[in-house]
Amino acid sequence: WIAVDWGTTHLRVMRVTAGDKTDAPPKLPKLLEERESDAGLASLAGKGQAAFAETLQALLGGWEEQAVRMCGMVGSKQGWQEIPYAMIEDSSGLDLRRVQAVSIDADPLSQMVTIMPGVAQSAPPDVMRGEETQLLGLATQSEGQFQGLVCLPGTHCKWARLSGFRLREFHTYMTGEIFSLLKTHSLLRHSLDAVADDYLADDFLSGVQAGHASGGGGGWGDLFKIRSADLLQGRRGVCANNWLSGLLIGAEIGHAAPDRSMPVAIVGGASLAQRYVAALQALDYVQVIEFAARPLTILGLQHAYNGLDGAAERN
Repeated sequence: WIAVDWGTTHLRVMRVTAGDKTDAPPKLPKLLEERESDAGLASLAGKGQAAFAETLQALLGGWEEQAVRMCGMVGSKQGWQEIPYAMIEDSSGLDLRRVQAVSIDADPLSQMVTIMPGVAQSAPPDVMRGEETQLLGLATQSEGQFQGLVCLPGTHCKWARLSGFRLREFHTYMTGEIFSLLKTHSLLRHSLDAVADDYLADDFLSGVQAGHASGGGGGWGDLFKIRSADLLQGRRGVCANNWLSGLLIGAEIGHAAPDRSMPVAIVGGASLAQRYVAALQALDYVQVIEFAARPLTILGLQHAYNGLDGAAERN
């Protein structure tokens, strides 16, 4: 079958083995081939459903698998077809095993195409698309044994509280976007490097400690220190970048994960995810577990599709 992760800026398609839903513990489908494109939602929004179908058809050229399982922003209001969110209605949370993929009309593609619906919560209001698939994959891979917080780093970082297959709540932090805005559009831009993203551990972890110590204040009271340290001490460029990154991530962690004894899973693999791992370890969080994002996406899509099969059988 074919797994599709369709985000705002990128499109990734993965040809994988069918897997066996009866496996215990579950076996991850084998990735056979992968293709990527920059034809994300942002480049297709407003062009109609045909543009999405044509883009996917071109990228899948030569692949004969008949099942295409998609997640991400492709199911949003601006996507191929809007799929209503699965809702967290109250403090009992949402059983992710009940989140079922929805079949769509994908003409002119001959394959059966499904989209994951995403998850929303009413209080406090928040939404996710794509991350719910990775959370389902994490719960499946851990056989429902993981109990703790899950951090999914990105431009808009998600923190979710997971109890087995039950998603209790989640919160979105715009840390990555705020970092970008400060670096390019604020007074601090004169002390920061708009291009460099090299990792300097000492500067980053110094910022982490300052942000975490802000006591939920978001590090706002420390931001101007970046400019002052440039003017008075000559700390600028990539060094200042790392201190700002650490400051924002440290403040985020302090708000999202106040209990250092609670296990924290980091879903990622890119350099940003590694920064979160380094920050949590430096702050003495007791248990930090790393999961690669791509295998969880594939496993989550497989689990949701198997649920769709089961619903069809019951009907």
